[in-house]
Formats: sequence, structure tokens, C-alpha cells
Amino acid sequence: MIVAIIKALNFCNQGEFDIVCLPLDDRLPFVVKRTQYGAATGRGLFFEIQYAPCIRDENSLRNTIANCQTLMHAGKGKGVIITSGAWMPQELRGPNDAANLGFLFGLSECTTREAVFGNCKSVIKHSETRRKVDRAIIFSKTVDELPEKDKWLVDACKAPGVQEAAAKPSSSGDSQKQEGPPPKKKKKKGNC
Repeated sequence: MIVAIIKALNFCNQGEFDIVCLPLDDRLPFVVKRTQYGAATGRGLFFEIQYAPCIRDENSLRNTIANCQTLMHAGKGKGVIITSGAWMPQELRGPNDAANLGFLFGLSECTTREAVFGNCKSVIKHSETRRKVDRAIIFSKTVDELPEKDKWLVDACKAPGVQEAAAKPSSSGDSQKQEGPPPKKKKKKGNC
């Protein structure tokens, strides 16, 4: 098994895949090297951390936290996605709970937010780009082009309050236009 996992990590530079999921609930029989991790994330690969094994038993919790911290030491938290890996509905948690688990795994506030919210979108875009690019044109579908059987996913994935914000008419008229450069963006808290 050790040889197979090490060969799999070395294969990261040649494969046609986007997510690497290591068995973090067991003790890893090798050390993830910074060069291997950097080469994989440089190619656009993401490492998946599943939090459901932490809920199942105490030994898996201990191993997952230790393995994640060594993984974070190798990659400084870049190129990570946090997923459930749940077998039962009781093991599912909300995104904020998953973000809180990211702190236990050794991620900072910014990298935790990216691992839960941003990197998942990035890995989907990367896979779509890799599969459907033809002469630098990206093919994508709008919501209107989805089959009827898949339109329920759009409603299920909307954040609460999105429809209300979209339904409000814009109160900015032409009389409020300002000339000159646009206002500068404010920095977020937490040095993100």
C-alpha cells in the first residue's frame, strides 16, 4: 500500500484528474514532501480533506487532525478542499461547521474560507476547462439550458436571501453617477 500511495503522488504530475483524496483517517505510512505537494497544486490539483471520519470515532479524529496538520505544513494550506465524505445523513454538517473544523486541521481563517467556499468552485471550473476547451474557448451552459430534471439543483443550491436581493429594484439613478476613478476596495478582516 505504501508503494501504491507514493506512486500515486508521483503520478500527480501526469494524470487527468483534479482531486487527490488521501486516507487521512488512518496513519499515513509516508511523509508528504513539499516538492510533491507544490508540483501537484501547481498543476491545479486539490487535496481533499473529509471531515466525516472525525465524527465516526476518536481514533479517526486523532489521525485526521495529525495528518491534516502535516499536510498543511507541506502545502501551507493551499489547494485544499474540505468535504463531508459522509456515509449517513447524521454525518453531514453545515458550511460554517466545516469551516470551524478547518481550524482544527491547521488551516488559517483565509485558507479555511477558501477550502470550504472557494476552492470547490475552482476545482469544478478547472475540470470543465480541461474537458471542454477547444482553441481557448470555454463551453458552459446557462441555467436556462439545463434539462428539466436538473433544474431542482439550482434552487437547492441557492443561498438564502439571494432571491430577495435579486428581486429588489436598483435604487441608483442616473442623477447619482459620479465622475472620476472608482472607489478603492476595503481590505477584509483577518489579513485575507
